[in-house]
Amino acid sequence: MKLFHIIFFLLLITTQAFAVVHNVSTVAAINTALSTAVAGDLILVADGTYTSSFLINGNSGTSVSPIVIKAQNRHGAVIVGAGTSVETNTAFTVSRNWWVIDGFETRNQWKTIKASAATNLEVKNCLIHDFLANGIEISSGATAANIHHNVIGPAIQTSTANAWAGVWLDSSDNHIVSNNAIFSVTLLKHIQPFQGNSYNVFCALVNGILVQGNIMMDSNKGTGIRIGTFEFFGDPTGPWSANNTVRDNIIAHGQSGSIAFSENARDSFAINNLLTDVMFAGLTGKGNDPGNNSFSHNTTIMTSYGNIATRLDEVSSVPSKNTTYRSNLHYSSVNVPTQKLLYTFFNPITANSDNLFWSPVSGTANWFTNYTPVASDILSEPIFVNAAGGDFSLATGSPGKSEAFEGTDIGIAYNSFLTVEKVNEVLNLPVQEWTNPGSSTSQTFTVAPNSYYQCFVYIPDTGFFTGNQTYNVNGQAGATVNIQTDVVNGGWILTNPNRYMYVGTFPANGTQIAVTWQNATAAGKILIRRMPTPLEAYNWIVPPPFKLSLTKLRLLNSELGLARLI
Repeated sequence: MKLFHIIFFLLLITTQAFAVVHNVSTVAAINTALSTAVAGDLILVADGTYTSSFLINGNSGTSVSPIVIKAQNRHGAVIVGAGTSVETNTAFTVSRNWWVIDGFETRNQWKTIKASAATNLEVKNCLIHDFLANGIEISSGATAANIHHNVIGPAIQTSTANAWAGVWLDSSDNHIVSNNAIFSVTLLKHIQPFQGNSYNVFCALVNGILVQGNIMMDSNKGTGIRIGTFEFFGDPTGPWSANNTVRDNIIAHGQSGSIAFSENARDSFAINNLLTDVMFAGLTGKGNDPGNNSFSHNTTIMTSYGNIATRLDEVSSVPSKNTTYRSNLHYSSVNVPTQKLLYTFFNPITANSDNLFWSPVSGTANWFTNYTPVASDILSEPIFVNAAGGDFSLATGSPGKSEAFEGTDIGIAYNSFLTVEKVNEVLNLPVQEWTNPGSSTSQTFTVAPNSYYQCFVYIPDTGFFTGNQTYNVNGQAGATVNIQTDVVNGGWILTNPNRYMYVGTFPANGTQIAVTWQNATAAGKILIRRMPTPLEAYNWIVPPPFKLSLTKLRLLNSELGLARLI
């Protein structure tokens, strides 16, 4: 036991040794250190606000001795941009290898961290928010970036013409994106929220990517994770995005989809992901030839907001070919007749077994489009251990227990990346709901300051206004729709007037969220959901460090013979 305590104490006090430590506290000093630091050096940035953009274009580190730029106190050094939509408004532009960026808070950049033709960049422990385009962008031949334990969002994008992302990866390979919280990477001022795309993680022309253990929320028309190409769908000669893995993620409260293998994604895997409260489709594949993508052990929890649990679709009549689909769990507790648990086009599934489906909608044939369950599929209601507490593992005696294709449980399994604690935080974000008495065209909520709120409107089931309607939040234009055309007749928004429609994500105005519209029968209910602050989200992914009690420290002091440890 004494030897154990000695080893533990030595591990506790051991810190990384650096060749040279550059202590800096001004923009000029940071720039000097960035240009002169060599392999093994540490640039330690003092607490303060630094209004500047920085270039990492001096020396490269090595695999053994990277160059580290680090906030002296985590999140105490704040890099502030000019708030302009130009490429030079980037906190860190990286063109050298083996650099580590650690512990900064950033805001008001166009793109916060951008790397091209750089290898082995590591970004960790950063709070990246209020950016106008991409949070982190890795492109143009950069390889092996490691992006972990960061909070990315909310953004303050205003353009509806472009696609943006929390993490943007294109034309680059072998990256890891893990244990991040990425949310509200969306168009916060919605002239029309379905004109622009935004993604939590966007991947195009990438290979060997691992996206694991992230929390992703509020993705607007885009997708939680999209992997594919830009436009080369259905071309069996390529180019492709290949050999990518998406696993152990939580994707929730999104507007379009969760995981999409789209437009020539091939030989890729979606494994052990939890998807909930997503509007359009949870798992998606389309336009992939030859495809060969696999979905297994994913759990989708459908709410009244959701449309399709899995959609294996087409682009220009090219389906997602050769799809493997095994041991997934799709569950709905709401009786929405238009919901589908599995929709396929041209039936692209070539290997499927042991999936569990359940919905209260009458007639199991109504749960599917172009899919016939196989003998090993289960059409019974699962019993979860503690759904209200975030535990969607199967309880003893539940259908699907030990009935997966390899003998384990159907659906997700919790692990160090996908935890009950993370899920519980995501599912229990504060929500306020107001019911229109029938004559109101406005509603004001009292809310927490300095927070962002998703806003939704519920179109009444009957007697609803059928013309054009604009929903405004705190004076900003939100969704503009024709309720008859866009809502009743279908489209991106929803397929009938018995579900919530997303209006937008907006900052609180002091302590208020005020929603207005023009016709009383165009809103039966209003719902708002508070998104976490960056620091709240950081505590979800990086819990407070383990601390020894004073009693244990004194015991350790006695056994080590250190007179003045305490």
